Amino acid sequence: MRCPNCLGRNVRRLKGNRYFCLECFVEIEVRPDQLRVYSINSGGETLCQGVFLRKGQNVY
Repeated sequence: MRCPNCLGRNVRRLKGNRYFCLECFVEIEVRPDQLRVYSINSGGETLCQGVFLRKGQNVY
């Protein structure tokens, strides 16, 4: 899997459908129709930075 944020390949699975990019330090949530990218603030909270539609999905 490549990181949708930096296109790096150094992505590790956390648990379930969540991954972490060791190159740009974002958390990625994989859903059936989209990828969500979260940054982690200094308090440990995740903040949604963007939503990417997966291949073959249409924007309406």
